[in-house]
Formats: sequence, C-alpha cells, structure tokens
Amino acid sequence: KNYPLREFGVIKDTCVSKKGDHLSRASGDNLIQCLECDLIGCRSGFVGGKGHAMLHFLMSGHTYGVTCGEAGEIFCMRCGDLVQHECFDRERERVFLEQNHPSFCWQESPISRGINPSSFTVTKEQGYVWRGLLASYPIPATPQFVRAGHFALRRALIFRGCSTSKMATLGPNAFKLTMQRQAHTNDRLIPTPVGLYNLGNTCYMNSTLQCLINCVPLQEAFLKNLTHPYQCCAALKAGETSCLACEIDRLFLEYFGSSIGIDTIAALEEQCTVQPDALDTNLAAPIKPSPEQCGHPVIPSNFLAKVWRHSTVRHLARHDQHDAQEFYHAFIDGLDTDVLSFQKTLRIMQQAIKYKSQIRTDPPPVTPSQSSIKDIFGGSLRSVLICDQCGCKRSQIESFLNLSLPLKNEVPSVSEVAKREKMTLRKERSNINACLKHFTDPETLSDPIYCPSCNRKTNTLKQHTFAKLPRVLCLHLKRFDSTNNKKISDFVSYPASDLDMGKYLPHWCEKGLSKESKDGDSNQPDAESPKVLYDLFATVNHRGTLNQGHYTSNVKCGKHWYHCNDAFVCDAGEGNGEKEVLLAEGAYMLFYLRKDGN
Repeated sequence: KNYPLREFGVIKDTCVSKKGDHLSRASGDNLIQCLECDLIGCRSGFVGGKGHAMLHFLMSGHTYGVTCGEAGEIFCMRCGDLVQHECFDRERERVFLEQNHPSFCWQESPISRGINPSSFTVTKEQGYVWRGLLASYPIPATPQFVRAGHFALRRALIFRGCSTSKMATLGPNAFKLTMQRQAHTNDRLIPTPVGLYNLGNTCYMNSTLQCLINCVPLQEAFLKNLTHPYQCCAALKAGETSCLACEIDRLFLEYFGSSIGIDTIAALEEQCTVQPDALDTNLAAPIKPSPEQCGHPVIPSNFLAKVWRHSTVRHLARHDQHDAQEFYHAFIDGLDTDVLSFQKTLRIMQQAIKYKSQIRTDPPPVTPSQSSIKDIFGGSLRSVLICDQCGCKRSQIESFLNLSLPLKNEVPSVSEVAKREKMTLRKERSNINACLKHFTDPETLSDPIYCPSCNRKTNTLKQHTFAKLPRVLCLHLKRFDSTNNKKISDFVSYPASDLDMGKYLPHWCEKGLSKESKDGDSNQPDAESPKVLYDLFATVNHRGTLNQGHYTSNVKCGKHWYHCNDAFVCDAGEGNGEKEVLLAEGAYMLFYLRKDGN
C-alpha cells in the first residue's frame, strides 16, 4: 500500500487512509492521524467533512490524534477538543529545527516525570490536591543554545508565513511581515532596491553593498537559510559586541524591510501586543503598507562603525576615498571569518550535548566545515609553470574571491587625430572575452626558472586557468595604473547573459592539454568545451581620475535594471534598462551569476 509522504505534522501528497478511501477536499489541519493505529481521516467541522476521524475514535476506543497540517495540534477524544502540552510543543520545535535548520537543533531527550510545586493545586472543597506526576521535557543543552534555537525558530516561522493559529503570539510588525510573506511566498525576497546614505566618501562601500545585497544567493543565505542570525549570535555570546556578520544580517533585514514598507527589526524583537480576538477581524483583508513607508534609504551607520573596527577592514577606516574592489575583497574575507566562527561555536555546543548523553572518555572531535560565503564567491585558479625545453609542468591551486583582469592601453603617442582613430578601434575590439583570453594565455617569465626534469634553469612559461568556477563570478577591471599614475578609461564591452567560462577550464585552454596544442590528428573530432554560462546581475562603475572620483552601481531585480547612486535609486533606462547598463562608462566590477544546471 502506498501511504502519503509526510514530514512531522505535514502531509505532502494526496491523502489515502489505510482502507484505501480517498479523502476528498481534506488536507492539512483538516486531517487527523490517529497516534495509536496510524489511520488518517478527515475531521468534522469544515465544509464537506464527514468526520471519519471522529467515527474511528468512537468505534475503536482510541484516544489521541494529531492534525496533519502546519499547526500539528493534538486532539484528545476524552476532552473532545484540541489540547496543548508543553512536551509536545518542545518536541515539535526540535523536529522543525532538525528538518530545516539543523545547526540550531538540540538532541532528542526522553520525557521525565516528577514532583514539583506545580504538581499541587488548591481547591475550595479539598484544599491542597496533588495532581500526580507531571511530565516534563528537559532539553540537554545550555540556556544560551536553547535561546538561540528559539530565535531561529521564530524568525523562520515569520519568514515562512506561519499558520494563523500561531499568530496570537506575534506583535503588530511581526504579524504584518508574516502576512506579507504568506502573500509573496514564491516571489523574490527583495522586490526593488533602495538607497544607502553616503556617510562621507562611502560611495565605494554603498556601490559594493548594493551588488552584494541584490545577489540572490547571498539574500537566501541570510534571509532564508539563516546563515548568521544576529539574535542567535548575541544569545550565544551572552552580551558581547556584535560581529561583522551580525551587522550585515541587520542591514539585510533593514534593506528588505524598507523595500516592502515593514520594520523587520522591530518585527523580530517586539513582544506580543496583538490580541487573539483582533486577529480574526484582520485576517480577511491583506495588509498593504502605505506607499510612504516603502523605499526609504537605509542609514548604514552601525555597519560602517563595525567595518572600521574589524581586523580585516580597519585599514579602510576614516572618511578618505578608497577602492571598491579592495573593500569587497576585505569585507568578504572578514564576513567569511565571522560566519565560520559562528558555525564552529554551534558545532562545538552540539557535540558537547551528544558527548554528555553518551558514555565515552575521549573528548568529541571538532570537524571543520566550509561556510556558505566561500561557497558563493570562492573559486580557484590553477597556476602552471611549463618548461619551454621539455614541457615539464608544476602546478598549484590558488583560491580567489574576485578576478582582476588587466587592461593594456597600447595606443601610441602620435597626433591627436591618429590617437582618436586608434582609440575608436580599441573601443570596438575591447571586450571581456579578450580580457579573459589575455589573462589565461601563457606568458614567458623574464628570468629562467629551475626545471627538475632538465636539472637546470630554463625559459619557463606561466599560465593561469580556472580549476573551480564560483557560483558568483566577480570580474575586476584594473583601470587604476599606479605605475604611470593614471586611470585607464578604455571602454570594455561585456555581455548581459550567457558569458561562457567553460572554454577557460584547464583541459581546453592549458598549453599541452588544449586541442590547439595537440599534434593535429585530423581523424579525431574536435571536442567542444562545456558550456558554463553566467548572467550579469550587477555592476560597479567609476567616474573620475586616479586620485578622486565617484562610485555608482547598477543592479538587476527580476528582469529590470536599476541605477543606484548612494541614496538615489532610479530606473537604469528605457525598457528594462539593460542597454544603458551595457553602454555605461567606467565599468569597474562586474558580478555574474552562474545559470542553474551549469
């Protein structure tokens, strides 16, 4: 017999009882599963329900059942109603965290019974009455870990759009946010970008943050997958100062709240002030925030203060002009460090819980894990030294967060007319594929290198190829030439979609492995490189000179492009704005997202 697939308290497929009866129109919490024989039947009290579950309880004498929807409530036949018990609620929370956010889940523990002050009650007729041994659910974890788990559970339920039976525990802002998430479950998290105030020469930071905040994998990591919830981190640290990952998490929430017109920080931190009776009158009409609440620019003052104090980014402190690429690299590096530290703390606490519940003499091992930040932005280069005499190769792997592509200005110093003509030709043929080819082409080193095969110093070639391509590819165009003290303002064209990076993998472009360098057997068909395609979703542009200038950004939300200039955000151009973005001057950093299935 095929029984429905189900998680804890939730049935996913069409519901069929053990007897094979089709449960028409009943789903979710309108179904009750018997906890004594596993039969599933529809409950009475809804349109079309025939009360199969109630008939089963009457005929079999069974007592307890559980609803099969998100509420997962217990039904007691002796009481004739839904009942509540703390043990069941704690276990339901644990199972939800185990299935959705296992990092915050504690280990299952047995139910214990004992005598405590709540076991006694006072009545007018009999005075003190003992109620018997009460069941309790001891959680084998520290209070800090349990508190962090409760914060993660509340935030996950709000962003999932929790069921109406739990809304009585929500405050007004949390209730608004829950209803908004219920109405936009399948939509993108941040619908439109909002501005970031310039706090004094911080355009380099604002333009980079716009690209990172509107990066869909990073949005999902912080807003959906709870990579580093700031409340959980504060609970584990027990009052210590927040870290860089906490501030970017708060910035994500403020940015998201401004885009939908709801104070998300207040929604997560407020206490319940909504009365259950008031919820019934509000559930019928969806909550629509007023237009004046949407789109307000965010003030990243707390984030900037934490950036200036962080060890990896503190060299960018003070209100001086800085490089956006330098900030991006230092920020991602510091963010990854804080996320790894947070994950390590959770892992140590979980292993300590398992260690206490088992009999062993050795301390639990601490297993390393990779953070989701490097999973998104991190790639690796294959650096190869090739002997020009014997072809001997020595390779090593180098990790990268962004790829710096040199721009060579080969225009000769002739008359202005000729120079303009050369610049025009240069402008037409300069494109991102030419820069990538120049980056991956082998180059001869100026000094001979010792070759272990030849046992002497020989002329050596050096070549870079891509050993691992990241999910988000950041291309940095090296426009600032500090040697000649000038900025290279050449126009570089780049595609908005289908940037193929597969042809830059080692087998297809490395000297000695690529098909161009094989000894030309015409009988062997040329193998095509795999298609590893990327789509553009954000750019950082620079206008000005080497010593002074201004950064702006262009970000793509859905299918539409927006131009972000600090606190000012507008459409990038006519239509979806893609043409204006591709023709914009001063492209400095390009952010590409790998297509699904590549």
